[in-house]
Amino acid sequence: MDKYIIKSNVVLVTSDEKSKSFKWEENSEKIKAIDVISSDYGWDENDFFQGNKFIGLIPNTEQVFLKSPFEQNKFVEIEKAEEYFLTKKISIYKNIIFALGAKDFSAKAEFIEEKEFTKDADFNVSYMPIGGLSAEYKEETIKKIESEYKLSNIFEDNENNDSFDRTRAYNEAMEIVHRYNLTNEDQLLDLVEFRNPKAQKKLSTETVQLKLTSELNTLLELSAKINVMDGVFGLEAGFKTKTKSLKKIILTTVVNF
Repeated sequence: MDKYIIKSNVVLVTSDEKSKSFKWEENSEKIKAIDVISSDYGWDENDFFQGNKFIGLIPNTEQVFLKSPFEQNKFVEIEKAEEYFLTKKISIYKNIIFALGAKDFSAKAEFIEEKEFTKDADFNVSYMPIGGLSAEYKEETIKKIESEYKLSNIFEDNENNDSFDRTRAYNEAMEIVHRYNLTNEDQLLDLVEFRNPKAQKKLSTETVQLKLTSELNTLLELSAKINVMDGVFGLEAGFKTKTKSLKKIILTTVVNF
Protein backbone atom coordinates (compact mmCIF):
# COMPACT_ATOMS: atom_id res chain seq x y z
CA MET A 1 0.00 0.00 0.00
CA ASP A 2 1.26 3.48 -0.86
CA LYS A 3 2.03 5.74 2.07
CA TYR A 4 -1.03 7.79 3.01
CA ILE A 5 -0.33 11.35 4.15
CA ILE A 6 -2.88 12.65 6.66
CA LYS A 7 -3.71 16.25 5.81
CA SER A 8 -6.82 16.95 7.89
CA ASN A 9 -7.24 17.62 11.61
CA VAL A 10 -10.15 15.15 11.62
CA VAL A 11 -9.73 11.50 10.67
CA LEU A 12 -12.42 8.87 10.18
CA VAL A 13 -11.13 5.31 10.56
CA THR A 14 -13.38 2.82 8.80
CA SER A 15 -13.26 -0.45 6.91
CA ASP A 16 -10.94 -0.77 3.96
CA GLU A 17 -13.93 -1.12 1.64
CA LYS A 18 -15.66 2.05 2.87
CA SER A 19 -12.43 4.05 2.84
CA LYS A 20 -12.28 3.46 -0.90
CA SER A 21 -15.95 3.45 -1.91
CA PHE A 22 -17.40 6.36 0.10
CA LYS A 23 -16.24 8.84 -2.54
CA TRP A 24 -18.95 7.61 -4.91
CA GLU A 25 -21.73 8.01 -2.34
CA GLU A 26 -24.16 10.93 -2.29
CA ASN A 27 -22.95 13.97 -0.26
CA SER A 28 -19.36 12.66 -0.09
CA GLU A 29 -18.16 16.12 -1.18
CA LYS A 30 -19.38 17.46 2.18
CA ILE A 31 -16.60 15.60 3.98
CA LYS A 32 -13.78 16.23 1.52
CA ALA A 33 -11.89 18.14 4.26
CA ILE A 34 -11.82 15.00 6.43
CA ASP A 35 -9.36 12.15 5.97
CA VAL A 36 -11.03 8.75 5.66
CA ILE A 37 -8.54 5.94 6.20
CA SER A 38 -8.61 2.17 6.30
CA SER A 39 -8.52 0.35 9.60
CA ASP A 40 -6.75 -2.57 7.93
CA TYR A 41 -3.51 -1.14 6.54
CA GLY A 42 -0.70 1.15 7.61
CA TRP A 43 -0.92 0.51 11.37
CA ASP A 44 1.65 -0.84 13.80
CA GLU A 45 1.12 -2.64 17.10
CA ASN A 46 1.28 0.61 19.11
CA ASP A 47 -1.70 2.29 17.37
CA PHE A 48 0.49 4.41 15.11
CA PHE A 49 -0.57 5.16 11.54
CA GLN A 50 2.22 6.49 9.34
CA GLY A 51 3.93 8.10 12.36
CA ASN A 52 0.72 9.45 13.92
CA LYS A 53 -0.37 8.18 17.34
CA PHE A 54 -4.09 7.42 17.66
CA ILE A 55 -5.29 7.55 21.28
CA GLY A 56 -8.36 5.45 22.02
CA LEU A 57 -8.16 3.26 18.92
CA ILE A 58 -10.32 0.13 19.05
CA PRO A 59 -9.49 -2.41 16.31
CA ASN A 60 -12.25 -3.20 13.81
CA THR A 61 -14.39 -0.29 15.02
CA GLU A 62 -15.47 2.76 13.04
CA GLN A 63 -14.17 5.83 14.90
CA VAL A 64 -13.47 9.54 14.48
CA PHE A 65 -10.24 11.13 15.77
CA LEU A 66 -9.33 14.77 16.35
CA LYS A 67 -5.79 16.07 16.00
CA SER A 68 -4.38 17.54 19.19
CA PRO A 69 -4.04 21.32 18.69
CA PHE A 70 -1.10 21.33 21.09
CA GLU A 71 0.98 18.32 19.99
CA GLN A 72 2.47 17.01 16.79
CA ASN A 73 1.26 13.75 15.26
CA LYS A 74 -1.26 12.90 17.97
CA PHE A 75 -4.95 12.16 17.35
CA VAL A 76 -7.54 11.57 20.08
CA GLU A 77 -10.79 9.60 19.74
CA ILE A 78 -13.66 12.10 19.65
CA GLU A 79 -15.36 10.88 22.84
CA LYS A 80 -12.12 11.32 24.79
CA ALA A 81 -11.10 14.60 23.15
CA GLU A 82 -12.89 17.12 25.38
CA GLU A 83 -11.27 15.97 28.62
CA TYR A 84 -7.91 15.39 26.94
CA PHE A 85 -7.72 18.78 25.19
CA LEU A 86 -9.05 20.85 28.10
CA THR A 87 -6.76 19.15 30.61
CA LYS A 88 -3.79 19.60 28.28
CA LYS A 89 -4.54 23.28 27.67
CA ILE A 90 -4.84 23.98 31.41
CA SER A 91 -1.55 22.17 32.04
CA ILE A 92 0.21 24.29 29.41
CA TYR A 93 -1.32 27.42 30.92
CA LYS A 94 -0.01 26.44 34.37
CA ASN A 95 3.47 25.99 32.92
CA ILE A 96 3.36 29.50 31.46
CA ILE A 97 2.28 30.99 34.78
CA PHE A 98 4.98 29.01 36.58
CA ALA A 99 7.65 30.12 34.09
CA LEU A 100 6.71 33.76 34.64
CA GLY A 101 7.43 33.41 38.35
CA ALA A 102 3.91 33.71 39.78
CA LYS A 103 3.41 33.31 43.55
CA ASP A 104 0.01 31.66 43.16
CA PHE A 105 -3.10 31.43 41.04
CA SER A 106 -6.66 30.20 41.33
CA ALA A 107 -8.93 29.25 38.45
CA LYS A 108 -12.38 27.95 37.70
CA ALA A 109 -14.09 26.98 34.47
CA GLU A 110 -17.33 28.69 33.48
CA PHE A 111 -20.02 27.43 31.14
CA ILE A 112 -21.03 30.36 28.90
CA GLU A 113 -23.36 29.01 26.23
CA GLU A 114 -24.25 26.01 24.08
CA LYS A 115 -24.99 25.78 20.35
CA GLU A 116 -26.93 22.99 18.66
CA PHE A 117 -26.12 21.11 15.46
CA THR A 118 -28.37 21.87 12.51
CA LYS A 119 -28.46 20.65 8.91
CA ASP A 120 -30.26 22.43 6.06
CA ALA A 121 -31.94 20.98 2.97
CA ASP A 122 -28.62 20.96 1.11
CA PHE A 123 -26.92 19.09 3.97
CA ASN A 124 -24.84 22.08 4.99
CA VAL A 125 -23.85 21.84 8.64
CA SER A 126 -23.90 24.69 11.14
CA TYR A 127 -24.48 25.36 14.84
CA MET A 128 -27.18 27.68 16.17
CA PRO A 129 -27.59 29.04 19.73
CA ILE A 130 -29.93 26.97 21.87
CA GLY A 131 -32.61 29.30 23.15
CA GLY A 132 -34.45 27.03 25.55
CA LEU A 133 -31.93 25.35 27.79
CA SER A 134 -33.72 24.31 30.96
CA ALA A 135 -32.59 25.82 34.25
CA GLU A 136 -31.95 22.30 35.57
CA TYR A 137 -29.70 21.37 32.62
CA LYS A 138 -27.75 24.62 32.87
CA GLU A 139 -27.25 24.18 36.61
CA GLU A 140 -26.06 20.58 36.20
CA THR A 141 -23.70 21.57 33.37
CA ILE A 142 -22.27 24.50 35.34
CA LYS A 143 -21.64 22.34 38.43
CA LYS A 144 -20.04 19.55 36.38
CA ILE A 145 -17.67 21.88 34.54
CA GLU A 146 -16.73 23.85 37.66
CA SER A 147 -15.97 20.67 39.62
CA GLU A 148 -13.85 19.12 36.86
CA TYR A 149 -11.78 22.21 36.03
CA LYS A 150 -11.35 24.10 39.29
CA LEU A 151 -7.80 24.46 40.59
CA SER A 152 -5.33 26.54 42.55
CA ASN A 153 -1.58 26.44 43.04
CA ILE A 154 0.98 28.15 45.25
CA PHE A 155 4.52 28.50 43.90
CA GLU A 156 7.84 29.51 45.39
CA ASP A 157 8.04 33.30 45.89
CA ASN A 158 10.54 34.59 43.33
CA GLU A 159 9.90 38.30 43.89
CA ASN A 160 12.90 38.78 46.18
CA ASN A 161 15.00 35.99 44.74
CA ASP A 162 18.18 37.49 43.25
CA SER A 163 18.77 34.39 41.16
CA PHE A 164 15.43 34.69 39.36
CA ASP A 165 16.10 35.76 35.77
CA ARG A 166 13.15 37.83 34.52
CA THR A 167 14.41 37.92 30.94
CA ARG A 168 14.74 34.16 30.86
CA ALA A 169 11.29 33.78 32.48
CA TYR A 170 9.67 36.02 29.87
CA ASN A 171 11.42 34.24 26.99
CA GLU A 172 10.49 30.79 28.30
CA ALA A 173 6.84 31.77 28.73
CA MET A 174 6.67 33.23 25.24
CA GLU A 175 8.33 30.14 23.79
CA ILE A 176 5.65 27.94 25.41
CA VAL A 177 2.90 30.17 23.97
CA HIS A 178 4.28 29.71 20.44
CA ARG A 179 5.16 26.03 20.81
CA TYR A 180 1.60 25.10 21.76
CA ASN A 181 -0.19 27.40 19.31
CA LEU A 182 -1.73 29.75 21.89
CA THR A 183 -1.00 33.01 20.08
CA ASN A 184 -4.74 33.55 19.54
CA GLU A 185 -5.31 33.85 23.30
CA ASP A 186 -5.11 37.64 23.62
CA GLN A 187 -5.41 37.84 27.39
CA LEU A 188 -2.72 35.21 27.83
CA LEU A 189 -0.38 37.17 25.56
CA ASP A 190 -1.15 40.31 27.59
CA LEU A 191 -0.23 38.46 30.79
CA VAL A 192 3.15 37.48 29.37
CA GLU A 193 3.83 40.93 27.93
CA PHE A 194 2.99 42.62 31.23
CA ARG A 195 5.89 40.64 32.71
CA ASN A 196 8.32 41.80 30.02
CA PRO A 197 11.51 42.81 31.89
CA LYS A 198 11.89 45.82 29.58
CA ALA A 199 8.68 47.36 30.93
CA GLN A 200 8.99 50.19 33.48
CA LYS A 201 6.33 48.73 35.76
CA LYS A 202 5.59 45.16 36.78
CA LEU A 203 2.20 43.51 36.89
CA SER A 204 1.36 42.23 40.39
CA THR A 205 -2.14 40.78 39.91
CA GLU A 206 -4.05 39.93 36.77
CA THR A 207 -7.34 38.23 35.92
CA VAL A 208 -7.09 36.19 32.72
CA GLN A 209 -9.78 34.38 30.76
CA LEU A 210 -8.62 31.41 28.68
CA LYS A 211 -10.94 30.08 25.96
CA LEU A 212 -10.87 26.39 26.84
CA THR A 213 -13.08 25.03 24.07
CA SER A 214 -12.12 27.14 21.04
CA GLU A 215 -9.84 24.55 19.42
CA LEU A 216 -12.13 21.64 20.33
CA ASN A 217 -15.23 23.30 18.88
CA THR A 218 -13.53 23.97 15.55
CA LEU A 219 -12.74 20.26 15.25
CA LEU A 220 -16.21 19.14 16.40
CA GLU A 221 -17.85 21.38 13.83
CA LEU A 222 -15.77 19.82 11.07
CA SER A 223 -16.47 16.31 12.41
CA ALA A 224 -20.23 16.96 12.42
CA LYS A 225 -20.20 16.98 8.62
CA ILE A 226 -19.88 13.19 8.75
CA ASN A 227 -23.50 13.11 9.97
CA VAL A 228 -24.67 13.92 6.43
CA MET A 229 -23.48 10.42 5.46
CA ASP A 230 -24.98 8.48 8.34
CA GLY A 231 -26.42 6.03 5.83
CA VAL A 232 -22.90 5.10 4.77
CA PHE A 233 -20.92 5.19 7.99
CA GLY A 234 -22.16 3.34 11.06
CA LEU A 235 -20.66 5.43 13.83
CA GLU A 236 -21.88 4.66 17.32
CA ALA A 237 -24.21 6.87 19.36
CA GLY A 238 -21.28 8.48 21.19
CA PHE A 239 -20.20 10.25 18.00
CA LYS A 240 -23.64 11.78 17.45
CA THR A 241 -23.77 12.88 21.09
CA LYS A 242 -20.40 14.63 20.85
CA THR A 243 -21.29 16.46 17.63
CA LYS A 244 -24.88 17.45 18.43
CA SER A 245 -23.83 20.61 20.29
CA LEU A 246 -20.87 22.89 21.07
CA LYS A 247 -20.18 24.30 24.51
CA LYS A 248 -18.34 27.55 25.14
CA ILE A 249 -16.26 27.21 28.30
CA ILE A 250 -13.73 29.72 29.61
CA LEU A 251 -11.21 29.40 32.43
CA THR A 252 -11.12 32.51 34.60
CA THR A 253 -7.86 32.83 36.51
CA VAL A 254 -6.50 35.25 39.09
CA VAL A 255 -2.68 35.28 39.00
CA ASN A 256 -0.54 36.92 41.70
CA PHE A 257 3.14 37.81 41.31
